[in-house]
Amino acid sequence: MNNTMPGYGNRILLVEDDRDVRDLFSRALRVGGLLVSEAANGVEALALLSKTSFDLIITDFEMPTMKGDELVKKVRGLLPGQRIIMVSGSCVKPADPHFKVNFCLNKPVQLSELLLAVHHVLNGAT
Repeated sequence: MNNTMPGYGNRILLVEDDRDVRDLFSRALRVGGLLVSEAANGVEALALLSKTSFDLIITDFEMPTMKGDELVKKVRGLLPGQRIIMVSGSCVKPADPHFKVNFCLNKPVQLSELLLAVHHVLNGAT
């Protein structure tokens, strides 16, 4: 593990309802030196956010209980400067100013794309 890697040691909140995808992304992020907490939906994510802070949230768009866009709006209301990456089947940004994300990845996502996006966002290169 290379601890000089950009983003090394940053806290990531990964919000993904598909357990297999969540496990895959989580392992890749951990190998990249990131500290990962996981949530299966937006409600779980908000509960975690009420207890601790994260350097970055990575959220799926299409989830049960609370879709990713609703999660983003709620997070923006609580933490306007929170860095967020959205993973979606189509990265079309709505006109709603509360739906601002720092980066959007189209599915299917390659792990190399995910890691590159994370490092760009954590280093302010968006």
